[in-house]
Amino acid sequence: MASLRLSGESKWEALDMDARERFRRVARGQPVDRVPYLEEAIRKEVLRRWRREGLSRSVTEDNSRQFFGLDKHEYFYLAMEPPFRGSLKSRRDFERLQEAYRSYLPDFRQPRFWRDKANQHRGRDYPLGVMGWRGLMLPLFTHRREWSSLRDVLLALHDHPQPLKDALELVADCYIETVRLALQHLEFDFGLVSEPIASPTGPVISPAMYREFVLPPIRRIVAFFHEQGVRPVIFRSLSNANAIIPMAVEAGADGLWIGQTAGVVDYVA
Repeated sequence: MASLRLSGESKWEALDMDARERFRRVARGQPVDRVPYLEEAIRKEVLRRWRREGLSRSVTEDNSRQFFGLDKHEYFYLAMEPPFRGSLKSRRDFERLQEAYRSYLPDFRQPRFWRDKANQHRGRDYPLGVMGWRGLMLPLFTHRREWSSLRDVLLALHDHPQPLKDALELVADCYIETVRLALQHLEFDFGLVSEPIASPTGPVISPAMYREFVLPPIRRIVAFFHEQGVRPVIFRSLSNANAIIPMAVEAGADGLWIGQTAGVVDYVA
């Protein structure tokens, strides 16, 4: 697709760009042919509902972006998983968690993973990003049942604040080391700081607790992205994250990506 802009010499010039160039220009505040059309993957249950309402069964998760005219984009979802199972109810439990994270080596923390990905994405014409933070909760979920993990983390915020802070700083270290390794092989068009912590009524912890526990590690991660020349850094959350968005700005994030808003987040505001 091409469009026009007025040059410094008052001449109209054609703009013709792929999805990657379009995204990078928008991030730098430069003229584009149109805004990027970006969206997360469409869930299977949504596609099933739409098919009942008349959508062709030929539309699948794999081709839905193309069908709806969306721009292709990808990012590496680095799911730092707790490297052990059990409770987080004592200082010793948190020590065990940190010991496990120090020796935690999933595929994406090893050079061959990124060498392979660099080959797969060579010559790409779409934006590619990388996650540098998965959120407060998920890297600490050590039970198979999410409710049990959520209970442990919420109680630890009160009962074991310093061990929990130490664990989050170690998780941040793991992310920084991983992205540093990735940058030896790939150039990223954006970084992500993810925080799936809210329901339609608001975050599951208070803004004061978020400031105390989460703002320090994400500030470090955003600063690292910027030092490495990765911009924009996008703060990604779900639902009613209004109370913590100012802290994302304070941490230095350049953009906002909120899913499942249900009308509770005003992007313009």
